[in-house]
Amino acid sequence: MTLFAAKKATKDIGWDVYKKIGCSTEIQKMYIKVQWFSLMLKINIYFEFTSYALYFIMLASFSANWEQGSPTIPVLGVSLAVLVLILPSLVMSRYAISRESNLLMTSFIVFQFVFIGSTVYVMYHKKEFLTDWYAFAGYCLCTLVAAIVTIILSIVCQLNFNKGLKDFVRWKLFSKTVPRRQSAAYMSQASTFYGLEGQRVDMPIDD
Repeated sequence: MTLFAAKKATKDIGWDVYKKIGCSTEIQKMYIKVQWFSLMLKINIYFEFTSYALYFIMLASFSANWEQGSPTIPVLGVSLAVLVLILPSLVMSRYAISRESNLLMTSFIVFQFVFIGSTVYVMYHKKEFLTDWYAFAGYCLCTLVAAIVTIILSIVCQLNFNKGLKDFVRWKLFSKTVPRRQSAAYMSQASTFYGLEGQRVDMPIDD
């Protein structure tokens, strides 16, 4: 039953992609990669933010109790800065896709490497908590996997910049609609001829 439902959903999504993108298989492949990237951003909102929030709460608790081995002010400052920047960086990456901005996407990739480095630092220097706090250890491992996959998809999406996908991935924060595309030349003639231009989907399939 699950396999049947998955197969049906795949066909429906494929048809939605076809209606939005058209018959260009190259554009469809690039668009699907962007959808995978958007999915990973949503996963990262949970794993990256939650794992680092738990870590910062742990550091703040030790500092408040003045226990032996309490974290220093620089460690607390860096941890707080990373925690604060996680969500804005994820939003920035999706905006970078919609604008095809190499600068913003590169900045996001660099931040993800910094995040991975800080997570590895936490796992190495806080081994005693990983052995006792299994949930935190699980969060850290899942976070590393999610961050690595996100970096790979970020690079793949960045390599597809300026190849005709921009008109199909427009996105604005806190907006449920996007501007109607005008420059999809290979679709506009058919849309006008059949009177389908007004029926084209204005929203991304999974954003």
